[in-house]
Amino acid sequence: FAQEDNHANMTHQQHMFLTYIYEAAMPRVCFFTGRKTKVGRKIRYRGKPKYQGGIGLKVTANDKRKFKPNLHNVRAIVDGKPVRIKVSTKAIKQGLVIKPLKRKYGYTRQQKLQTAG
Repeated sequence: FAQEDNHANMTHQQHMFLTYIYEAAMPRVCFFTGRKTKVGRKIRYRGKPKYQGGIGLKVTANDKRKFKPNLHNVRAIVDGKPVRIKVSTKAIKQGLVIKPLKRKYGYTRQQKLQTAG
């Protein structure tokens, strides 16, 4: 009940911000570049082009479609901690993703040489 009272006292902008935080848990958005799904159209044609001796191409359909980014789930270091995030392949190619070590070794090679020498 206390939570409902808090929501009743909020302004519309505060409420929308809270709903944005809750909905933004698993968006299809790149963490680094911000790439996300875009809306476009697929145009279908029929007929023979004029340069081939025809009468020209006619548009038969103009369908809506979605262009989805090529996202990968990756473990990367964010603020010094390994976190799972969604990253576009472009961000990976640009080197924006810093991956954590796969294994934690007790000591580094230099420390081993110092103790031996």
